[in-house]
Amino acid sequence: MTRMTRVDVRTTEDSAAAELVLSQRRGAVITLSRHAGEGDSLLVLHELLVRHRRRARVVLHEALRLEPLIDILGHRLPNRFVDPRGGDIEHEIAAMARDLGDEDTLLIFPEGSNFSPSRRRRAIERLVRDGHREEAGWAGEMRHVAAPRPGGTLAAIEAAPHADVVFIGHVGVPVGIRGLWRSMATGEDVELRLWVESADAIPTDHEERIDWLFGWWRTIDAWIDERQAA
Repeated sequence: MTRMTRVDVRTTEDSAAAELVLSQRRGAVITLSRHAGEGDSLLVLHELLVRHRRRARVVLHEALRLEPLIDILGHRLPNRFVDPRGGDIEHEIAAMARDLGDEDTLLIFPEGSNFSPSRRRRAIERLVRDGHREEAGWAGEMRHVAAPRPGGTLAAIEAAPHADVVFIGHVGVPVGIRGLWRSMATGEDVELRLWVESADAIPTDHEERIDWLFGWWRTIDAWIDERQAA
């Protein structure tokens, strides 16, 4: 796909610590990535499967089952299809994380769907409606990512307390069909940035973990802002 659309993918030099954790395959990893546009999930999976040879388990949107190949392979491998509109998503994700081995990684996109200004706005409105005004304030400061939904991420961390957490941010992924079409004509540079948080550095309190997740999402947003300006 990257050859056909003339996409050049590179990882920043300051991602070395996180890349080492992934490549050594000496412990389970939960990977949390931003979700920006069509194909970014495949690029992140390529990073995990091919570059670092991690056995990835992926949280997939229920709608992807409409594609027969994804449906069959998704159920054949230890993945889960979840419906953000209902169902016990946290239970499903916890079940995926509980037996993560040293060569495994669980990939989650905490935003739940591709970023768009309208989805960002709805996420802020949802936080305000549910009384999470501090989180809504943080989400309002972030321009390039939507507020993360903490439920699935925290369920995974609780089920796999031995796992380190790797965060992935990226810039340059084509957004929408127009962006994909443009990249085929002009080419596209995609830059990945990885961070790692060791398992013993993750807060144990539930509310502190929510603040911790929002803090990392603000870090990703600030990095995207810096790279886009550059």
